Amino acid sequence: MIRFEIPGEQVPMPRPIVTRDGRGHIPSKVHKYEQLVATQYKAAGGTVHGGPVAVTIAFWFQMAKSWPKYKKRDRKGMPKTDKPDLDNVVKTILDGLNKVAYEDDAQVYKIHAVKHWYDGEPLTIVQVEGAEEE
Repeated sequence: MIRFEIPGEQVPMPRPIVTRDGRGHIPSKVHKYEQLVATQYKAAGGTVHGGPVAVTIAFWFQMAKSWPKYKKRDRKGMPKTDKPDLDNVVKTILDGLNKVAYEDDAQVYKIHAVKHWYDGEPLTIVQVEGAEEE
């Protein structure tokens, strides 16, 4: 089992931008975030799994600095139910781990993901576990 943290603002996977010639591309911000995910995984001692993989992800979203103290107090640790969509931020993490934690994200057989409000800097905590480790 490998557990690692990704500091900074979470980046959701957007719809591809289609150019006039019909080609689609993803913004460079997403690619940079995927590289950060891969780097953090490797730094934690992660290796490529050959079999089924379970992934657990906790997204801690920063509350706006302009929010009054009572609002921050009431929302701290509570589920975040607005944008970005959970599936879009999960997709960016899974794509960042592709070829790094597993050969293909089709190997991921179980995902547990949550979004919460946080009073500190934005943070994502990821745990990757091979089926044999469960």
